[in-house]
Amino acid sequence: MIAASREEDITSLILVSTPGIRGADAILEQQTQQLTQMNASDAERAQKIELQKRIQLAVISGVGWESLPAGMRKQADTQWFRSLLVFDPAVVLPKTKQPILIVQPALDTQVAPHNAERLAELGRKRKKSPPVQVATIPGINHLLVRAKTGAVNEYPELKEKIIVPEVVAAIADFMRK
Repeated sequence: MIAASREEDITSLILVSTPGIRGADAILEQQTQQLTQMNASDAERAQKIELQKRIQLAVISGVGWESLPAGMRKQADTQWFRSLLVFDPAVVLPKTKQPILIVQPALDTQVAPHNAERLAELGRKRKKSPPVQVATIPGINHLLVRAKTGAVNEYPELKEKIIVPEVVAAIADFMRK
């Protein structure tokens, strides 16, 4: 998205399992999903979410590390993580001029399907509104492979770990157009 917003030589944009919300919000959403799958208690969930919010605040602002567990800073205080947390597609996507294909696995629990809807909405609000297409692929997870639940803990149990042809077909069809 960032490259497409800056480079006119990029003729189209394909977003696969892409968050449509700020990175910090996407991380909290992922954590909430994982805690639910783990059957964590309400108290445990609240505690872990609060810790994650404090970590994110420290990474973004540089303040508050002293109140966090030792070793947390070494893991989280990186330029890469900070850039992920502050990235907001609502700021970047309006600057793109290319047609967009959004590929969304229907069983994605890491980047929930509502993100594709949000990206499409942002894409359609652009000036001159180049085409925006959403391809929601049923029965596949974040890894673009067939799955039953899409849960991360299902990954090791998956027998076939090959990207489904429907993803390739959606991309090829978009590129032909």
